[in-house]
Amino acid sequence: MIVRRSLRKPLHVLILDRSEGEAKRLVRELREIGYDPSFQRVGTAESMAAALEQPGWQLVIADSNIPNFSGLDALALVKKRGLDLPFFIVSDQGSEEAVVAALKAGAHDYIAKSNLARLAAGVQRELRDAEARRERKVGAEHLQHRRELQTALIDASLAITSTLDLKTVLSFLLEKVDLVLPNSATTVRLYDKETGALEPIACRNIDEKEWREAHKAANRNSKRKLGRPPPTNGYPIRLDKAYADPGSIDIFRKYGFVSYLEVPLLAKDEMLGVLGFYAHKGHQFSQVEVEFLSMLSTQAAIAIQKSQLYEQTRKQKVELERANRVKSEFLSLISHELRTPLTAIIGYTGVVRDGIFGSLNTEQEESLNRVLSRSSNLLEMIESILQATIFETEEVKMLQVTFSLSEFLSELRLLYRIPLEKDITLIWDHPSHLPTITTDRTKLTHILRNLISNAIKFTEKGHVKVSVRHFPASRKVSFKVSDTGMGIPSKALPGIFEMFHQVDSPETRPYGGMGIGLYIVKKFTELLGGTVGVKSRPGKGSAFTVAIPYGTR
Repeated sequence: MIVRRSLRKPLHVLILDRSEGEAKRLVRELREIGYDPSFQRVGTAESMAAALEQPGWQLVIADSNIPNFSGLDALALVKKRGLDLPFFIVSDQGSEEAVVAALKAGAHDYIAKSNLARLAAGVQRELRDAEARRERKVGAEHLQHRRELQTALIDASLAITSTLDLKTVLSFLLEKVDLVLPNSATTVRLYDKETGALEPIACRNIDEKEWREAHKAANRNSKRKLGRPPPTNGYPIRLDKAYADPGSIDIFRKYGFVSYLEVPLLAKDEMLGVLGFYAHKGHQFSQVEVEFLSMLSTQAAIAIQKSQLYEQTRKQKVELERANRVKSEFLSLISHELRTPLTAIIGYTGVVRDGIFGSLNTEQEESLNRVLSRSSNLLEMIESILQATIFETEEVKMLQVTFSLSEFLSELRLLYRIPLEKDITLIWDHPSHLPTITTDRTKLTHILRNLISNAIKFTEKGHVKVSVRHFPASRKVSFKVSDTGMGIPSKALPGIFEMFHQVDSPETRPYGGMGIGLYIVKKFTELLGGTVGVKSRPGKGSAFTVAIPYGTR
């Protein structure tokens, strides 16, 4: 039986007593001290257990003299259910031992029915204490919840920033959201920069395939494009019903989701997309949850942006590698095809110049010398292209041979026996006795020929000097090619060994070239274990020095 009276302070009381009159007497005492009790009287263990299933009880008063179900039995039932309720035992008569036993069992007071005036003061005290305990419990739970959210936020931040793979980032993100909102669904939609529309990327707690198909159907059936929503200034949008969201679809109603929270994904003021959170009926997104999800979305947006930039860079790298491979293959093919006929041209021209087919006059011989000179320059250029493409497409092999450095320099001089067309003197400066060395002879030839040809090309008058020194203590040999040419500006020096690099100035443009020679010099020098350096002053000339280690026998 439940009786309700309206006074000032509502109080929901469960009374265990055999007598309806005794129960009303207890209620009158509570009414006297300013409460408006609503109560239910029970008289058996079964009826009390059923009553405890109902929520909202604030106070329990139990008669200690119920047959087969004492006040201590009732107290044990309340404790078993984990309810923190002020519990009073009242009795017609009670010994000191009974009072002690009740208080030890957890009763808040043991009161004789002949002295119910004590009940009022005890109830007021215990209700205040119970309210304080509830507030402390709520505060502790709130604090613990915040700590859990902070831990989840830190874990999520570490997880989603530890990888650049977008799929892994989103997987970590959705897992952390599921820990905080286990009964919700989460979706990630990112903007397609080409179409400007939100595209479904990932989801949790709904069928992804069904979600994607439903999203496509919603786009087809919509009279307007489901693209970028109105600006939100970066703040979350809360809606009471999920289907009110302009980007939502019927699938969420199918799963029973009605509350919706949309959080924008913002990174450096750029809107990347939105996180959608869907909750079942009865769940209201708290301010704490909104703050947590907003902070999580900020971390996720940064990670997503980095992932997108990484993927963009990776694709660009693949494209550049493909373009570079095509370029190298093209240059290699063209170089091979050009070298064969050019070699024949040089051979036949040399035969004619040497008078095999008859004597030549001075003008004819000079003309053929020019043809040979230009053809040799062109052949060197083609060979440089071939060497450069080998560096880009395959591993360059070393061929170590032992040879006389003096004989090597004599052969190198023969390559420049054709008179130069400029007012230039080619000077060879080296000791008469040089060691026998072990290194890759072919690559050393390419190095020196490129340096000498460059020096001749950029020197109009004066001299080009080739100096060779060896240092037995360190087992190194040094080759220095200096000239009195135009020189190189200091700002251009750091990049002169790069492929296809040319000093861009009015003085150098008339000389042409492909900017490969010095690239070959550096690469070959490094393969030989050596170093290359340059000193230059505009208008005064340049000096390139190559130092390589050598073995002796």
